Amino acid sequence: MSNEGVNGGQDPLGRGQNPYKPQKESCTLGNNSLEIVHMRRLTKHKIGMQEIIHMKQHIIHRIRMQDKQEKEHFKGQKIQI
Repeated sequence: MSNEGVNGGQDPLGRGQNPYKPQKESCTLGNNSLEIVHMRRLTKHKIGMQEIIHMKQHIIHRIRMQDKQEKEHFKGQKIQI
């Protein structure tokens, strides 16, 4: 996943910086402090979503491996009903 912010990495106010990485001078309380808080929330949400997707991949992989083992276990056995 790319690390670009909203509007392709451009700051909404057109300052040409990545909003996910606020510059040190913009961290002081001022007009854009709310904007920084919002971007940090978006970043946390993005990281949270990545963790969820990663866990889903782990679970899917585990299920596939289990299916594979069961197929190997029952291979060659005649199932009688």
